[in-house]
Amino acid sequence: MEETVWCPTEGFASATRVADFMRMHGIATAAELRLRSTREPSWFWGMASRHLGVQWDHPWHKACDGAMPYAQWFVGGKINIVTNCVDRHAALRGEKIACHWESENGERRSMTYRELGRDVTRCATALHEAGIGKGDVVGMVMPICPEAVIIMFAAMKIGAVPMQPAARLGADMIVQLLADAHAKIVFTVDGYVYGGKTIDVRPTIRTIADAHPQMRIVVTMRMGFARALPNRVSEYFWADFMLRAGRKEPVQTLSLDAEDRALILYSSGTTGKPKSIVHVHGGMLVNTAKEVGYAFDCHTKDTFFWVTNLGWMMAPWEMIGVQFFGGTYVLYEGSPTYPTSHRLFEMIDRYRVSIFGFSPAGIKALDKNEDYSRHDLSSLRILGSTGAPLDADTWKWYFEVFGKKNCPIMNITGGTEIMGCLLSPLPIEPQIPGTVGGPGLGMAVDIVDVDGRCISFGEGTLICSAPFPSMTRGFLDGYEQFMETYFAPWAGLWNHHDRVRRDVRGFWFIMGRDDDLINRGGVKHDPMAIESALRSFSGDFQVTDAVAVSVPDDVLGQKIICFITVVSTGASPIDGSILERLRAYVGKMYDPSGKPDEIHVLRALPITLSAKVPRKKYVQAYQGEIPEDTASYAHGEVFADIAQLGAQ
Repeated sequence: MEETVWCPTEGFASATRVADFMRMHGIATAAELRLRSTREPSWFWGMASRHLGVQWDHPWHKACDGAMPYAQWFVGGKINIVTNCVDRHAALRGEKIACHWESENGERRSMTYRELGRDVTRCATALHEAGIGKGDVVGMVMPICPEAVIIMFAAMKIGAVPMQPAARLGADMIVQLLADAHAKIVFTVDGYVYGGKTIDVRPTIRTIADAHPQMRIVVTMRMGFARALPNRVSEYFWADFMLRAGRKEPVQTLSLDAEDRALILYSSGTTGKPKSIVHVHGGMLVNTAKEVGYAFDCHTKDTFFWVTNLGWMMAPWEMIGVQFFGGTYVLYEGSPTYPTSHRLFEMIDRYRVSIFGFSPAGIKALDKNEDYSRHDLSSLRILGSTGAPLDADTWKWYFEVFGKKNCPIMNITGGTEIMGCLLSPLPIEPQIPGTVGGPGLGMAVDIVDVDGRCISFGEGTLICSAPFPSMTRGFLDGYEQFMETYFAPWAGLWNHHDRVRRDVRGFWFIMGRDDDLINRGGVKHDPMAIESALRSFSGDFQVTDAVAVSVPDDVLGQKIICFITVVSTGASPIDGSILERLRAYVGKMYDPSGKPDEIHVLRALPITLSAKVPRKKYVQAYQGEIPEDTASYAHGEVFADIAQLGAQ
């Protein structure tokens, strides 16, 4: 059993915002707060909204009305995310930096709240002049950059709904998503740089224009390519579009119903077409403020840096959450390991980052043989991680190398469909490696067995039994799919499809997806346990990362196939005999019946753009079905290598 490795000092804990909330309500412990927040959700969300400082244009009269999946929140309330995250800060702290941006090739820009407020209004006015209004969908096929921040908030300002598919999705997929959302305008770029390579987006722009003659306008950011679009589409470059505002009367921020649509996001797409996730102004704002304010303890003085892209919910989550508190955040467009693994450490030092977040896959991709001690990371006080399970060994490395054993890790787990986390630590609690803390505040989560019965300890499926403000209001492409995805097989219970474990001390752990278990010869195996054993191997080479999947087998039912990346530490080549030693090592460290049937060394491991491992895509590729949209995955070209290995 893991020992406690971090405990907050009295001074650290008492200075947090969540401790202040507890003092106001006479709550002594984090456990007591969690319990009351879930047993009295209307009390908690109402009080949290007030304590956090959410600004309502018109007060709501009922916190929650109805049950899942039909619940509505903050009934009667009028609000706009832009009022809370842009307008009030432009007026009160205009010269404060809202965000720093850095590109892979070294370009840097910073934007104050005054500049952000000015450009959001200009863009919103230009949108209005283009005929875009409340309820219209604004497509954003973009890398992460200051213009993306401006466009997102500009659309929200006038009641339009930004949609944010990942820029690296295939052109046909983007066209389909834009059509499903009935987007009237799309903002994009002609190209961008990632991993030292220039990504040409012009073919995607042409595909969009050809497929959507009803598209009113395509606005392109110039990133160094030549102008090329069909003439029948109204085409503007960014600067030209902003000039449409001209001397027109600047639009005012529209007061919206709390349940009005605010944003369309897309699931990670680990198993096919991304699901279109709809979020609303009131619930999304209050929950994001709760998480950034209570779990990450973000204040106006903080600089927040989460390594993300615009197609992952962590980008709008970061922008909305940090700007709500008038803080500063850092945006980075590029590979976090380009040109070396020192890139992120340099940025933390350069911008004096105090709150830093990174995905488990990203942490594992950093070169563990490098010496990072020369970087000044003394500004850090809180670390974060999400996107996949963070195993204990990776947690410890992150805690020691980034946090110098002084920073708690807010290892949260949730999803795009809830715009936040179901499980989360709090900065006032002790931590052990790999923990996700406990239920997020206001989240009535529990663990159930295969029959839907709650269990006190052990492993089972993560469910939520009561509504919460940021729960998606459904999918654009079908209510039935939404119900089947999250409310089956137990009616009235949100099934998150994650396997979780709670130990006797009350610490929770995320174990993976509930359909990832491998049944080999009648024995069920956790792929994460196999992967952890592989990563712990030391000898002629170091396993830097691993993915374990299963394929059908006539004798065993399923075979265990593992893919690894390695760094050589000796002169011996990585041949069959060494891999056989690695198989035996897994049997010794994990389970003799869980030894991989095959281990293959890859140049990189494909992951989704939200840093998740698409296990089903590995299996499909191994069986000869290479994903058509390989560009929508980091290292997607490696799927062809996996297919070749399967064929052999």
